[in-house]
Amino acid sequence: MSAGNWLVASVMAHLDENPALAPLRLFDFVPSRFSYPWAHVEDASLSAIDGAGVRGRVGTLAIQCRDAGERPTRLRTLVARLEEQMEALDPDLGEGWRLGGCALAGSRIVRGKDEWVARSVWAVRVFRVN
Repeated sequence: MSAGNWLVASVMAHLDENPALAPLRLFDFVPSRFSYPWAHVEDASLSAIDGAGVRGRVGTLAIQCRDAGERPTRLRTLVARLEEQMEALDPDLGEGWRLGGCALAGSRIVRGKDEWVARSVWAVRVFRVN
């Protein structure tokens, strides 16, 4: 698997069914039907920054959270918890890939047609020693 796939798999394993995020359900795809609240881990957007004897990738990873309701109060709480949990990611992603850094780059909540949508983006660095 690629570095991006290992990163998404690691995020899914760490966050899915995490008691701190209840009742949020996490997917690596946009579900056609599911009760609120739910979140979608987007594919990572990574660029190569290889060095001598090291394969490296740098880029972003985004997670969209969605919830219904008059106000985004519950969504704000869930996004804050999600951002806290992202700081505790295991640096070992698998197949030799390691997380070198994961920092929140931006977060925003907007009103959609029938729902609230939050999008948090993290700047990430991953590497693997050849």
